Amino acid sequence: MFAKAMQGHAAGSSDKSIAIPMDFLHLVSASAWVGGILVLFVLLRKMPEEAQLTWNRFSPWAASFVGLIIVSGLLMSVMNLGSMPKLFTTEYGKVILLKVALFLVMGALGLVHYLYMRQTGKMMSAKTMVAEFGIGFVILGVAAFLTNVQTPPPAPPVAFSQEIATDSGFVSLKIAPAIVGDNTFLVVFTDRDGQVRTDFQKVTLTATPSGGKKPSEFEALQNAQKEYVASGLYLNATGRWKIKIHALANDFSEVDKTFTIKIKQ
Repeated sequence: MFAKAMQGHAAGSSDKSIAIPMDFLHLVSASAWVGGILVLFVLLRKMPEEAQLTWNRFSPWAASFVGLIIVSGLLMSVMNLGSMPKLFTTEYGKVILLKVALFLVMGALGLVHYLYMRQTGKMMSAKTMVAEFGIGFVILGVAAFLTNVQTPPPAPPVAFSQEIATDSGFVSLKIAPAIVGDNTFLVVFTDRDGQVRTDFQKVTLTATPSGGKKPSEFEALQNAQKEYVASGLYLNATGRWKIKIHALANDFSEVDKTFTIKIKQ
């Protein structure tokens, strides 16, 4: 089962250290729950007295397995779906809804069995046990099918954009796509009246990752739109970065501002 968890959707998660153990826990709990029902069904047919005793012992474990299935399933769904609307608009989400519906029916049958036995001291007929086991078997089939359904693609990254006031106006910084990899930096200077400034002879950007790592320095060049651009710059780590902008104007006045951004995977 651990090998299965290592090869499923959890293996492609951005946080494997959580996704893989949760997937393994989900598989073990579901198998133990359905397998326990199968054992009870066999005992009910061959040794009814032993079945009742076994059921009394199995009930607390069954409740624990159900709790683990719910917790691990919810966590994996959140990690794989990313947002609630995808539960209803994607094939992966719709299969999860089917799995949840079957799970609720199976859980309701298990609760009925438990309450009936508590009130009467007797086991219910084997037909209801067969129904619960049959639904559990279908759930396992749906789960197996789900492993072959593509998880929804992640939302497109949101570009970083921020404006900071300076002594002479404002400086804005845009970074796209603001993820690990190649990024484009765009710097715009404006005066207090909102007019774009182009009177800079040199604009330098210094990118420093968190943790005291070595900074990278590069120059932004002016384009036809009067913006200062640096393209194809590689940010090699997730987390917080400090982006310092140093601009030297033609009159030798300077603009020095620092932006803090968070880079995602």
